[in-house]
Parts: sequence; structure tokens; C-alpha cells
Amino acid sequence: MKIKTAFPLFQVESPEKAAAFYMDHFGFEPIFESDWYVQIRNGSQELAFITIGHHSIPAERHGASENVCLTFEAEDVDGYYAKVKDHLDIKTDLCTEEWGQRHFLGIDPNGIMLDVMMMLPQPAAAE
Repeated sequence: MKIKTAFPLFQVESPEKAAAFYMDHFGFEPIFESDWYVQIRNGSQELAFITIGHHSIPAERHGASENVCLTFEAEDVDGYYAKVKDHLDIKTDLCTEEWGQRHFLGIDPNGIMLDVMMMLPQPAAAE
């Protein structure tokens, strides 16, 4: 058996507004839209947003998707930081970590934590 695709499904107040944030700032494009669900794609990456409380989600699992962290690995994290810093609640400013990652963390307009990162070239091992 083969998985055709996999993507996170976030419960939000407005799927249209949630998707618009990622389309405006990260180049995603819509692939399916309704009044209760929006699915977007950038290359092979997909995200989906569903209205909180929709009947297709079991009632005991209703609630905003706030306790997750969505990570984007980018080629130019500094460029993305400049583009989106005024549109996120920044929690960790752009920085370089000791393990060789440059990133920033922010909360999107729906309360979803977003970690935009890039791996830095590692120095060649000494022989």
C-alpha cells in the first residue's frame, strides 16, 4: 500500500482567512475551497483548515489547533523573516542555533505556532 499524500488539518475559526495567511506570505495556492474547509498546496506540501466544530470531527476533539508547531524548512529563512515578522506574534527572533539551524518562531493569526528554519552548511569533519 502507498500513501498518496499526508497533510495536517487545522481546526480554525475561518478556514478562508487561515489559508489566505499562508497563500499571501508563503506562496501556497488553493486546491479545494468550501465554506467550512480549505486545502492549499505549495509544491508537494499541503495544509488544510476546517471550521472548529464541523460535524466531520468527533465532538470530543473539537477545538482550535493551538498546541501544535508547524515547521517550514526554507531556503532563505532571513527573507521569510523580513516578509512575515509584522504578521506574526514573534516568540523567538531570527537566530542561529548551536546545532546548525537558523530559524524564528511565531504565532500565526489562528494561534498556530510556526517555526521557519533552514539548516546551515556543516563544516567538513577533520580527518
